[in-house]
Amino acid sequence: MTFLPMQKSSYGQWLFMISCMLVGYAPLFAQEEDDTTKHITLNETVVSAYREEQRKQNSFDIETLSIKEIEQQGSFSITDALTQIPGINQLSTGVGISKPVIRGLFGNRVLVLFSGLRFDNQQWQDEHGLGLSDIGISRLEVIKGPLSILYGTEAVGGVINILEEKKARVGTLETDAGVEFHSNTGGGTVQLGIKGNTGKRWWRVRAAVDNHADYTDGNGQRILNTRFNGYYLKASMGFKRKKWVSENTYNCAYNNFGFVFSDMSKFFEPDNRWSRSMAGPHHIVLLNILSSENTFQLRDSYLKLNVGFQSNFRAEDEGGGALSLMMQLMTGQYSLKWNKELSKHTFFVLADNSSVENNTNYGGRKIIPDAW
Repeated sequence: MTFLPMQKSSYGQWLFMISCMLVGYAPLFAQEEDDTTKHITLNETVVSAYREEQRKQNSFDIETLSIKEIEQQGSFSITDALTQIPGINQLSTGVGISKPVIRGLFGNRVLVLFSGLRFDNQQWQDEHGLGLSDIGISRLEVIKGPLSILYGTEAVGGVINILEEKKARVGTLETDAGVEFHSNTGGGTVQLGIKGNTGKRWWRVRAAVDNHADYTDGNGQRILNTRFNGYYLKASMGFKRKKWVSENTYNCAYNNFGFVFSDMSKFFEPDNRWSRSMAGPHHIVLLNILSSENTFQLRDSYLKLNVGFQSNFRAEDEGGGALSLMMQLMTGQYSLKWNKELSKHTFFVLADNSSVENNTNYGGRKIIPDAW
């Protein structure tokens, strides 16, 4: 506070300043009388950036989308939510099957990271969507521009980083439930989660079900066989030791997606408006992901090791229960990064990413051959 020399004509100003000071100190006196203190907990603020520069001066573009923003939009899927970010569209068949398009590129030109590892679910075909739900996540990060090249050739279009929900506060056990309804499809989502944290150990479990009938377009016309449903289970367990932090996650999802084509009327007759029967042509996708994220604190550096296994089973029912296409893609991979600060302005990163994949066909129809 800076005091100015008092002039003969400034008594009114001093009286005004003294009254303001008395008003400012009034809450302190009141606190001594009732001896109560208010505790306000602020929400965590996450800043995603590569360099501390203004956006107009930085070619490295990172966009974030929180789970709260996704819920407020009423999106059907992660891809549907991402379309709110400039430069991102979706390639979709109905509202169930969709994949992100970043600056005109999609499929194997857009890299999806899940638990820090590359997510691969055969989304290269038009009718093969991303197939990931926003259940149990905290936020999405989209990396566009030159920075995406650092993640490999599959990230030419961009990178979508999916981050799991935050762990519970230390010493607490938290439960939550959610219900979401969409009038267009007459369906929605029901989910339940529970998580705990003792400080050195934390865990969480979440289960959810979603179910939707056919949707209607802007003219009120029903789009036949765009119905879809899904069942989800997520569980994780983490622990912290002196120089080792580990978080291990298991994700399981079972989905049915009805698909649409030009001569749909030859395969499927219109049923009840809100029918959810999967008797018509549809995709069946069973996804299992097991991952482990580990950070080791060394003497003057740290090491990050992510190890994961994915199993993606996809089948096509052309109607009547006949499975013409059945294929399973199994992927094992790891990501190793060593980080060391050499000086105040120099940071050294040494990384290695490797994976092994196997695709096996079990049905009579083969889109791609068996391969390693």
